Amino acid sequence: MKKILFSFVGEQDPVSEKTDEEGSIVTLYRYIKPDYVYLFPTARGVNVKSDTEGHARETEKWIKDVVDENAKIYIRPVSFNPVVYRDILSKMEVEIRKILEELNNLNEDYEIHLNHSSGTPQLKNSWLLLAYARHIPNPRIWQVLNPQFARPEERVEEIKIDFIEEKNIIQGIYKYAGQGFFGVVKREAERLKEISVNSFQKYRSEMIADIFAAYEDWDLIKYKEAYEKIAKVHREYVNSHDLKELVELLERQKEYLKELSRDTDKETMYNLVDLYYNARRRFERDDYTESVARFWRIYEGTLYWYMRKYYNIEPTDLDKSENTELAREIKGTFKPPKNSLSIFVAERVIEEVLEDKRFKNFLESEVEVVRSASHQKIKIQKILSELREKRNNSIVAHGMKPVQQIDAENAMIVCKELIEKIVVKEMKYDIDSYPFKREDVEKVIRNLVG
Repeated sequence: MKKILFSFVGEQDPVSEKTDEEGSIVTLYRYIKPDYVYLFPTARGVNVKSDTEGHARETEKWIKDVVDENAKIYIRPVSFNPVVYRDILSKMEVEIRKILEELNNLNEDYEIHLNHSSGTPQLKNSWLLLAYARHIPNPRIWQVLNPQFARPEERVEEIKIDFIEEKNIIQGIYKYAGQGFFGVVKREAERLKEISVNSFQKYRSEMIADIFAAYEDWDLIKYKEAYEKIAKVHREYVNSHDLKELVELLERQKEYLKELSRDTDKETMYNLVDLYYNARRRFERDDYTESVARFWRIYEGTLYWYMRKYYNIEPTDLDKSENTELAREIKGTFKPPKNSLSIFVAERVIEEVLEDKRFKNFLESEVEVVRSASHQKIKIQKILSELREKRNNSIVAHGMKPVQQIDAENAMIVCKELIEKIVVKEMKYDIDSYPFKREDVEKVIRNLVG
């Protein structure tokens, strides 16, 4: 494998006037013995006070005279301000692209080495930024210590930047997990597994990727796929004593997904609660259109679920109702097309035909909603009418207006009341025990990343 050395050129090259010792380029040349050297001095020019082209020529001569007469050294002066990152990076990205094309024509494997010790602080740090941004493929980065502070044999030290990238990826995983971007977390965990030199970190990263692949499916309402993936992870780690808290959470998630995966095209307590949290995740991502669309599906689904459970009425096809007498009455009163009840008609059936006190009390109850500059207590029936009118004029239904944050927030407030007071109260289910909340997702990351 060919060794390629990239280096800026400083005023201490080739020999430091301060210490009378060889500078970093010569020292590094002796240490790594590169096959090719590319030097990037600051180019001469009008009003350029700190050009280093002369130092580059002297460095080439020193290496060939003192170290290696066959050294292959290429000097590429670059016109940039050596203290301005934007200027350095933009010019070097172009220069590096050209050199990589040259190196690829070698038809041999090569490894790039970067000298982090010559040039201004901005030039030195630019190597880290260029390497981190992957403008330079898999480089090794070196610093040469001042001879006043290190023995000759200890002057060269490799800088590992993987830990910097690992830290940034981990921070991103925490951030995206909290925001509910499960697919992004999965991909970041896969990247962390690739770059980490820590076998334990690789193992944990793979586990995160597997779990968040399931979460991505769950969030997309692909329940069976999510169940299979969570069940697989649970089976693999069920006996891991160091992951007891996580395994218990996976167990609860697996059981909930099992309920969601049952073959049914009907609303249940489980899928209505899940859809509520799904809508909340959309709201937290500022996706107000989708959160409001889900709210109206939840409201419709709750009405249908309620009529089936308590009155044996099939609202999507009245002819399939177990309570045939009541179904005939509804058909005679409302004459619904295709024997199917819309949200509006289902609402009227519950109020006018069934005269359901519990649902009436719910609609008459007050809830605190958001106004432009305050909060206001208002009857649920009234806020539903308000939300319905705005829905009909928005992209969610028949109009083209965007959904406003305040309307999505009020929809989530009403949705929580609906789920708690109509869906789960009689079922004696604690909505907070739902196992795919934001805090549950963050618990996974805490357990596996720390």
